[in-house]
Amino acid sequence: MRPRLPGGQLGAGGVDELDGEDTGGLEGQRTDQKGHVAMVRTRAPGRARSVPRSGPLLFREQERRSLCWNGLRQQDRPMATARALLLDIGGVVLRNARELIRMRAAVDAPEVSAYLEEVDFAGPGDELWQQMLRHEVTEREYWARRSGEVGRAMGHDDWTTYDLISWIYHRPEPDWLAAEVVELMTDAKAAGLPLVALTNDLVDFHGEEWASAQEWLKPFDTIVDGSVTGVLKPDPAAYALAIEAIGVPAGEIVYLDDMPVNVAGGTAVGLQAIEVAHEDKGAAVAEARRRLGL
Repeated sequence: MRPRLPGGQLGAGGVDELDGEDTGGLEGQRTDQKGHVAMVRTRAPGRARSVPRSGPLLFREQERRSLCWNGLRQQDRPMATARALLLDIGGVVLRNARELIRMRAAVDAPEVSAYLEEVDFAGPGDELWQQMLRHEVTEREYWARRSGEVGRAMGHDDWTTYDLISWIYHRPEPDWLAAEVVELMTDAKAAGLPLVALTNDLVDFHGEEWASAQEWLKPFDTIVDGSVTGVLKPDPAAYALAIEAIGVPAGEIVYLDDMPVNVAGGTAVGLQAIEVAHEDKGAAVAEARRRLGL
């Protein structure tokens, strides 16, 4: 079975595992007469996909509400220049990994803390990180190598990225979830705005079981996950999948990402791309609110 996530989902492969049809890749949502969510499919050029159409991990899209928000009349809200919200997951909805791994190591892994200081993990002095920012190595290559090194620092010879991520996130949700971004998501949904996630590695890094259990993922109309589609940012095709899922022109979509190369990719395809600075995430959220009229 292909991975399935909460909300709308993009699947990989060529034949629909539910009904044997060659379905294509991009899906949105529609609701049948009984109120069950079905998936609306379109084919990404040159790419065959299969798309789950039903099941326990697909939820009904929330009913669209009026454009009034927190009691404000539409004319009293800030002037909006956009009418949809597209979010990266890691480093945007979730706190950044550099911060999280240091927090986790400080609890019970002094040997990892020493390693992090030595390599300046995901910082200016981490040459491998800088190579990733220059798009000389992929994000997956970075995390695979660093995960193995962290594991060896703790006496584990075969740690994968999944092992490292599981270790980092073995903490209470408030420690790693960005409350201000979740609030932005909530307000966007309440205002009736399309809300879509565009991530490269949700299932690959965290696993399907973890992703399926996250309540904070449920507000998304669609989750476009490169782990499933096989199309990774900053490939223009990745943004195209998300734009089509949202259903409005790229220029009317606010897009938040913490990776400069992905922000540049979003800008190149016409999105209103905003870079999320880890040291001041609130500034990006405030700018998104201004453009969305929230």
